[in-house]
Amino acid sequence: MPADFAVLEVERLSPAQRAALAAGGALLVILVATGALLYRRSRAHDSPEYVIAESKGFTLEEPLGSGHFGRVYRARSKATGQPVAIKVVNLLPKQKRQAAAAWRECQLLSRLHHDCVVRTITFHAARVERKSKIVETAPGNEYVELGFDVAKLIDGGDGPLQGSSSSGGSGSGSRGSGSDPTTLSSSEGLEGVVSIQVQLVMQFCDMGTLDSAIKQGLFKGPNTGLPRMRHILLTAAEIARGLEYLHHPDRRLIHRDLTATNVLLATHGDERGFRALLSDFGLSTTLSEEQTHRTSEVKGTISYMSPEVFMFDDISPALDIYSLGIILHMMCAGGDPYQGKPSAMIVLSKVRAGEHPEEARMPPIPGCPPAFQQLVWDCTAANRRDRPSAAGVVQRIEALLSGL
Repeated sequence: MPADFAVLEVERLSPAQRAALAAGGALLVILVATGALLYRRSRAHDSPEYVIAESKGFTLEEPLGSGHFGRVYRARSKATGQPVAIKVVNLLPKQKRQAAAAWRECQLLSRLHHDCVVRTITFHAARVERKSKIVETAPGNEYVELGFDVAKLIDGGDGPLQGSSSSGGSGSGSRGSGSDPTTLSSSEGLEGVVSIQVQLVMQFCDMGTLDSAIKQGLFKGPNTGLPRMRHILLTAAEIARGLEYLHHPDRRLIHRDLTATNVLLATHGDERGFRALLSDFGLSTTLSEEQTHRTSEVKGTISYMSPEVFMFDDISPALDIYSLGIILHMMCAGGDPYQGKPSAMIVLSKVRAGEHPEEARMPPIPGCPPAFQQLVWDCTAANRRDRPSAAGVVQRIEALLSGL
């Protein structure tokens, strides 16, 4: 009866009253939805990455993407208000190799200083431990609420697994050498640890990735559809200069996962409105002097990987040059040369290229100047010994720029 009465009462309302009631209902729905959204956000801001960032003077704002080793957030310095990017890596205590790779990336990037490499501002890590409490909703009605506790905050001067599990600890040096995070086991203070979270605070590149710029057609003439060669060459020169810096004998560093997604763009005052910077060194490999690193693992992004990786497991600076050649092709052609092909077919074509290098040349790019096309071919030569050095690529690009 109450329900029927309610229906009868609504039917007696005037059109204006019904409209007001509908508006009130809509407002109620909006308020409920907004409250739920704010609740979810407040819960998200209580998550470890937000708590850790806040404790170090940064406020996470929004996720930007994810990579091989973690998520990247746009954030802001509470002291200066300047935007930064924070890469968050969560590692299980037993993930020793991943811990070593993440901490190595932090230490590595803190030592790199070049206009064409994303700048590292600082880095830190924290233990995230299990926390539980008994919640009594009514006498005799209890449940266990599970959560977390940031038990130990560690700056870059220490390794991410260093220190006791007591709360409140903090190092002081954000650019120290640190300790090897793989040397500690669960029997050495890691009992109850859910994860080790590493945060890498980096320069914020506000114009996204080179991959997005290529897909948006920034390197094509708006009216002609032809390659904008000056834009392409200026960007290519910055990538090549970054590689020249990494490959220098003082560093002997190989990026190992150079892709258009790992090249970031930051606002700049030249005719393009941006400049390109190398980022994401999670797979980088430092070579000892006069050595080539051999690995039993195939790592990287298949389209950008050179034939020798699949055939001989050889990692050398020439691997980055091959990846650069693919990026040069993409900027000029507007897309990945292997787009739409299954991974197995891509690998097979690269293996065949390694076996028959004389037949492995990529197809020519429509509208591409011959000298630039030759540079693409030379960088993507099947035999790594036929590829130019990064310094050689820089010289050739500068020559092409001077001829425009």
